Amino acid sequence: MIIVLNGPINSGKTTVAKILWEKIPNCAYIEVDKIREFIDWMDNEPAWTIAFDTALSVAKDFIEKNLNVLITYHISDKGYESLVKKLKPLDSDIFAFTFKPPLTTVLTYRGTREIDKRDKSYIRDSYKRNLDKVNYGEIIDNSD
Repeated sequence: MIIVLNGPINSGKTTVAKILWEKIPNCAYIEVDKIREFIDWMDNEPAWTIAFDTALSVAKDFIEKNLNVLITYHISDKGYESLVKKLKPLDSDIFAFTFKPPLTTVLTYRGTREIDKRDKSYIRDSYKRNLDKVNYGEIIDNSD
């Protein structure tokens, strides 16, 4: 089984992932942000592409070893298509959920993460570029 938790920064992906990770047996949790940290010196666009591609390769390896996989990242429609193309042939069910709280919610302190100027700038840019609007999976307004 593959579970994809999608959404902008501060939307609750990590919080929910940690709960699921504890509950789902034989589950590997892949946080794309953590893979990105390996190449923090690199410019954003190529670094995020490499981090996501690496996450998919790691997920493929885990699935081939009969593990469940949980992936968290802010995935565009195009990115999700890549994920499905790479992982669907492994004959593992894919469940996708997009957390879509309003911009005002993700720009505020929600109890687990301090949002700095860089995060706020990225969040605003993401919403301007409509990265919060995706056409896959279950859409969840988790603003409460």
